[in-house]
Amino acid sequence: MKFRTMVHGADRLGGITAPNDSRVTRLGAYLRRTKLDELPQLLNLLTGELTLIGPRAEVPQFVARYTTQQYEVLSVKPGITGPGQIYYTTDQADSIPTEVAADDYYVEHLLGPKLRMDLDYLRRRTARSDLQIMIATVAVLGRALFGRRAGRSPLDSARGDSLPSA
Repeated sequence: MKFRTMVHGADRLGGITAPNDSRVTRLGAYLRRTKLDELPQLLNLLTGELTLIGPRAEVPQFVARYTTQQYEVLSVKPGITGPGQIYYTTDQADSIPTEVAADDYYVEHLLGPKLRMDLDYLRRRTARSDLQIMIATVAVLGRALFGRRAGRSPLDSARGDSLPSA
């Protein structure tokens, strides 16, 4: 569950939100920028549909493009936060060039590295790596709520050997 941040029917025009996407409402832009659109997912956590930490679920149109190896991320419950989710935050989505189709760019340039991060996490996860992800998540939320500062990704300090760079 998430709060609606786009106009009705926006999903028919693509799954990835491009920079300055006209489908995002004014309130939706605020909810996305502050990450408040994610709050309803806490209900999914309480009902057992999501875990706190794990690979983020993708929409079916992107899952259909997974390689056999990438399907491994579907062997566990999706998480509210995870390495791919932290690294590929709104900042990464904003880097999508406006002159290309956002969905195509995402599949060609971002989906593979994101899935590699999530797969590496699944293969090497420990209590320490989960704690690092939680700290990085708090940092992302803090930046979103209290103002963005240019610089390193929150995972840069937490990445270590268990969280590869993209």
